[in-house]
Amino acid sequence: MLCVKCKKNQASRTYEQMRNGKVEYAYYCLKCDEILRQTTYADTACSYCGTTLAQFKKTKLVGCAWCYQTLFAVISPVIERMQGSEAHRGKCAYRTAQERVKQRCEELSTLATRKYSEDDDKGAGVYEEKIDMLHKGIEEDFVWKETPKYNP
Repeated sequence: MLCVKCKKNQASRTYEQMRNGKVEYAYYCLKCDEILRQTTYADTACSYCGTTLAQFKKTKLVGCAWCYQTLFAVISPVIERMQGSEAHRGKCAYRTAQERVKQRCEELSTLATRKYSEDDDKGAGVYEEKIDMLHKGIEEDFVWKETPKYNP
């Protein structure tokens, strides 16, 4: 289905609107959707803290929790681009030492892959040695060791 505004690009956003008791649908491509959001919310400001759309675009920061409701249509795509999803999961603590080691191995594997793509076999080898050490139970560095308990 083509975008109703530009009639060139594939539509990927759907808008519903009630008119005379009937639901009407409008389909927009990403580009036209962004333009529509900007023009619709150009003079919008948070009623609680006064943060404007222009301020948010400049700093990528909201002033308060109410900004998420007031500026949701504009903030939502930015959050998705920055975090990868609309819902923020935050950091979560590791439950076990095995989870810590598994996460660290995944990080090191990503770094090794990046080094291989840069044709740096020696640099990648260093990361792979660290992964092997973690799998053997040899701690990589002090960050992963438990801190000693203080006994006065």
